[in-house]
Amino acid sequence: MPELKSCPFCGRKAVYISVNEKQLIGYIRCTGFCCEQSLPLPKEEAVEAWNRREEDAPTVGAVEVVHARWIKDGDVVVCSNCGEEHGWDEYRATYCEDCGAKMDGGNEDA
Repeated sequence: MPELKSCPFCGRKAVYISVNEKQLIGYIRCTGFCCEQSLPLPKEEAVEAWNRREEDAPTVGAVEVVHARWIKDGDVVVCSNCGEEHGWDEYRATYCEDCGAKMDGGNEDA
């Protein structure tokens, strides 16, 4: 059986806590008490679930983030990525409603 990884949030040691010895189920808890598994599982399944990390997860359906910036043009602002005009009140939006670009200054400033 693989060794338990440390807590993904605080980095402290994790331990397996049995709920019922006869049923051989339990859960993993961080020794810093910042998190724990919510469902009791057989030890092998609990360890496998606890050790699973985001970097191990598949990235199917991931989309590259498009960066852009708002360009003021009179009473409107224009998305530097798609060129769509938006009213002044939409200027504070953190993304373009038309193309989905993240308004963080453009690729060279991101």
